[in-house]
Amino acid sequence: MDNFQSITASPEALAAFLGSIPAIEMPWDEAFHRLCCSSCSAADCDDCRRSERDNPLWWLGLPAAEVEK
Repeated sequence: MDNFQSITASPEALAAFLGSIPAIEMPWDEAFHRLCCSSCSAADCDDCRRSERDNPLWWLGLPAAEVEK
């Protein structure tokens, strides 16, 4: 099995790979902020406990049209 086959074997495998990339901002961060934060009234985001935060698997499960907005 090559690297491509390994990381595309399942959504979970791809999410684990994407989550391991050291970057400040990723596409799922933008989608999370647009879809979740816009309706949140919390004053302090540092303690956000939403499971979608920093979660590429959540982002991979979104309809493509929703992510492209």
